[in-house]
Amino acid sequence: MRPPAQPLAPALTPRLQQVLAVFEATASEPLTADEVYQRLLARGTPASLSAVYRMVRRLHEDRLLACTPGKPGFGGGKNLFWLVFVPGSAETGSL
Repeated sequence: MRPPAQPLAPALTPRLQQVLAVFEATASEPLTADEVYQRLLARGTPASLSAVYRMVRRLHEDRLLACTPGKPGFGGGKNLFWLVFVPGSAETGSL
């Protein structure tokens, strides 16, 4: 008998789910952590910028987001992130 399959991504906290929801709403548009922060505030979700940076980094480490390093002069040198995998879905995407 085979052992139960492990989930592809660790359980997401409600805060991580809120950040992921921003990316799900803009699946075709890469975002910086600053843009995610602004969109959370626009939704009425209280957050600190440093917490958003940590959560975006965690989602990237968990391979739910892809990242491309920002280039100086383009986007202020900030990393751009986009959704790669939606938990509970078999769909993947890339730029």
